Amino acid sequence: MKLALVFALLLGAKERGILIGKWRTVDKPVTVEFMANGKLTVKKGDGQLVRGTYKWIDDTHMSVDIRYDPKRPFVDTLKVFLMENRLDTTDSKGNVDRLERIRE
Repeated sequence: MKLALVFALLLGAKERGILIGKWRTVDKPVTVEFMANGKLTVKKGDGQLVRGTYKWIDDTHMSVDIRYDPKRPFVDTLKVFLMENRLDTTDSKGNVDRLERIRE
């Protein structure tokens, strides 16, 4: 039983690793880059670069803290659907963003 738990934890960590890299939203000009150290950047269509952090809660949820406005940060828990080239996030209000991996 312990071996199965270890295998499940390792598999989850491997799947989470495919998040690292650059992603583009499919319906608006926004690029998001996730880094291995838990940091992220969001580049909006107008060129504005915003920094933030993310942390996995479990295999399907992550918390994010993005500072679009220093006085009102965006802090939320996102439900995550992650595949090699596709990332869907749903925030606590039910808003869905679909992103595609940027290959460089």
